[in-house]
Amino acid sequence: MKEELGEVLTGTLDAIEDPETTPEERARYTEAVQGLNEALEVIQDPNTTPEDRARYMRVVEGISEALSTSLDPNTSPGDRVMYTAFAGYTGSSVTDLQSPETRPEHPEDREQILRVLEETSKSLVTAQDPNASPEKRDEARRKMDQWADSLDNSQYLALMKEVKQYKPPTACIDTIENRTRQAGWPEGSLWGLSSSSCAATLSEAAHDSGSKWSELFRCVQRDPFSTCAVHIPKS
Repeated sequence: MKEELGEVLTGTLDAIEDPETTPEERARYTEAVQGLNEALEVIQDPNTTPEDRARYMRVVEGISEALSTSLDPNTSPGDRVMYTAFAGYTGSSVTDLQSPETRPEHPEDREQILRVLEETSKSLVTAQDPNASPEKRDEARRKMDQWADSLDNSQYLALMKEVKQYKPPTACIDTIENRTRQAGWPEGSLWGLSSSSCAATLSEAAHDSGSKWSELFRCVQRDPFSTCAVHIPKS
């Protein structure tokens, strides 16, 4: 794996320097490299638990596979966009999980985000594995499509419509959207909603007894956000 990862990193760094690489691709490749470096530091840290080490290893495999597929000239343009995005947003998730300024406050939330990254990474690797059964590859691809379409999820769109009624700052909206790109719906969205940039908006929304979303907002305000999905309105 170390040899394969070295080749992928070399190819990614070359792509970052390539003048034909688009600014969007360059940003995603840079995020992926930063995330890989962060993950490898965690993996080599003797204080990391065996469980977390295994999870980060799977995330590294997912980012590496996404980069490899993205850089393959035989990859279709549509798949290239998805795999480049996955590498970058998953890499930035790893970086943000390590920073005291951006990581979730509660340990159980950090654990849940890592678990989500692990699951999507496993799905990506399985989707590319020629030895996996067609059924497993189809299911893995379905999960990857679900991740890629997070910003079109009907519940996510309903949440954003509700949040925007309270006239949140642009930073709040941007954070929710970015976290959703990183970790999907609902975990990523609730991670964004729990950020300091959304604190005032969340407080106002939590006190709006006329909203069917108020219980979700109250939960995110007072509890680990990973426990709050049960309060998402069903319709």
